[in-house]
Amino acid sequence: MLTLLFCGSVFLHSAYAQTQSATSSMAPGRSVENLYSFAKVYGYVKYFHPSDEAFELDWDLFAIYGAMNVVKARDTQELKQILEETFSFVAPTLKIFPAHEPIPFNIEDITPPSKENYKTVTWQHLGVGFGNHFTRGKSRFKSIRTNRKEIILYVGHPQIGESFERDIGSGLVCQSPLALYGDSEHTYPKASQAMFEDWKAFESGTDKDALSGAQLFTRLGNVINCWNVFQHFYPYLEGREKEWEQALRMALKASYSDQTVYDHLATLKKLLAASDDGHGMAILKGDVTAQYYLPIRWEWIEGELVVSGIFENNISIRPGDIVVAINGQPARQVIDSLRQLVPNPTPGYNDHHTALDALLGPEGEKVEISYRNETGVHRETLIRSLPVKSGYSLLSREGHPAKMEIDSSILYINLDEIGKDIEGLIPELNNYTSIIFDMRGYPRNVPHTLLGNFMSEVDTSRYWMKYPQIRYPDQENVTYLGKGWYLRPRTPKINANLVFILDARAISYAESFMSFIKHYHLGTIVGQPSAGTNGNIHPFKLPGNYYVQWTGLKVVKHDGSKLHGIGILPDVYVNKTIEGVKEKKDEFLLKAIEIAKNSQKHPATISKGKH
Repeated sequence: MLTLLFCGSVFLHSAYAQTQSATSSMAPGRSVENLYSFAKVYGYVKYFHPSDEAFELDWDLFAIYGAMNVVKARDTQELKQILEETFSFVAPTLKIFPAHEPIPFNIEDITPPSKENYKTVTWQHLGVGFGNHFTRGKSRFKSIRTNRKEIILYVGHPQIGESFERDIGSGLVCQSPLALYGDSEHTYPKASQAMFEDWKAFESGTDKDALSGAQLFTRLGNVINCWNVFQHFYPYLEGREKEWEQALRMALKASYSDQTVYDHLATLKKLLAASDDGHGMAILKGDVTAQYYLPIRWEWIEGELVVSGIFENNISIRPGDIVVAINGQPARQVIDSLRQLVPNPTPGYNDHHTALDALLGPEGEKVEISYRNETGVHRETLIRSLPVKSGYSLLSREGHPAKMEIDSSILYINLDEIGKDIEGLIPELNNYTSIIFDMRGYPRNVPHTLLGNFMSEVDTSRYWMKYPQIRYPDQENVTYLGKGWYLRPRTPKINANLVFILDARAISYAESFMSFIKHYHLGTIVGQPSAGTNGNIHPFKLPGNYYVQWTGLKVVKHDGSKLHGIGILPDVYVNKTIEGVKEKKDEFLLKAIEIAKNSQKHPATISKGKH
């Protein structure tokens, strides 16, 4: 029992609120390093130790329980003891030892007296499964243990005798088998029950519905939980391992100074931003601080924060005006303060989303905007009045109709608006010499089979979507289950010259769609790089009503090269200008029209997407 530090197990489970109150004023100090070590072991045992005890554990609560245990360890020896006792009823074959005193793995420790009726139990992860939380059994991402009730996910898994050792900080190393023997009743060996009753008392005495980001150990547990999902399963962590380790320490330290549920939300956002996952997002259910936008749109153009749209009458600010201050603070300073909360897969993505976030706040909040134009510097107070759901679409789109004729030979189609109606338009597309498709956004309900109408040959790119097959910690020796869209030419074949408008608002499915245009030279791409973020979103929930969204699937370009952090690159780059915004010109569309008209004179160039 942890009597040395906690004066008996009563401290741990008598009431979470009492423990929180007693420790909320603690300074991080040594505790952050203790928590770092616990976080490392937590992920290794949760996802890779195949014992029945680990499988059945409430890991959300255990993150809190373990954090409570380790924070007061005064030195490495005490930390080692606490880690061993904390995990003793979960992972009976886990060993913690000083890095300078290595202990060889002994297979006899996991071998039953008789192997009869025993089979190999080990983890297989296809991505990672979160039970019935969000997946309800239908998710493509799954986690199973072999020779239990589940059907194996793929060929190959760790064998009896395979183990791993990992540095967990504080001069300690953890060692664990990757496979155990198990019969129909239990994995071998059974865990010690010495600390089990203490855990059960904590579990039964904790009201999960009452957990809140205003509580220190809920914050610490959430950080530990969230960090490990990315550490072992985020498919784009390669090359960012050191930054991700540092992000854990920073988030643990920040959890001590955080006080409110919104402080914790900001810390989770900073943690996710460190991954540069464009899908990475932390949400607090019931959040009232980010429900309404200001009724304008602004963007970074020529190094200035420029108003580019007005969505309410009786506003003096006009498109092309330059925002110099927000509530008396320099505009650049305000926007830059938000950048640490927003992933940065590509500069365009970060610019777009930080500008959007600066517009967001509580309903009815007044914001003083200082702006500059040719008549001088002016001030105007705006009110956050655009609801977030409708406002996001309004602020993220160009406002063009679903389709419009540029002239008798050129048709414009807004893929962000057209939806399923595109199918009905296909027969008439060959009436035009050129078609401009606007992909500055997300092509909701536009079927990817439309690409078949542009193609002359069968799609041979079969493995650009990659489901991680994970058997080992820290994404060691990952293999992939490759998938594609397996497209075939479809009638009628569209023979018109195709031009696609693109920028950083094109993300995920939009990038999958555009990757075919780029790889097979199906048209000319005009504008700016896409978001550089693709792969299925795989959300999970954390105590305190926090929800985390992230990317669980790896997607590469069709030639096998990297897509994440790069995006689909245009053939012809276009930059907005302040003058163009003032004149209400869509400079991207104007360039697309120019290229479309030029392609009618030189059809051979457009077919290869070269200018």
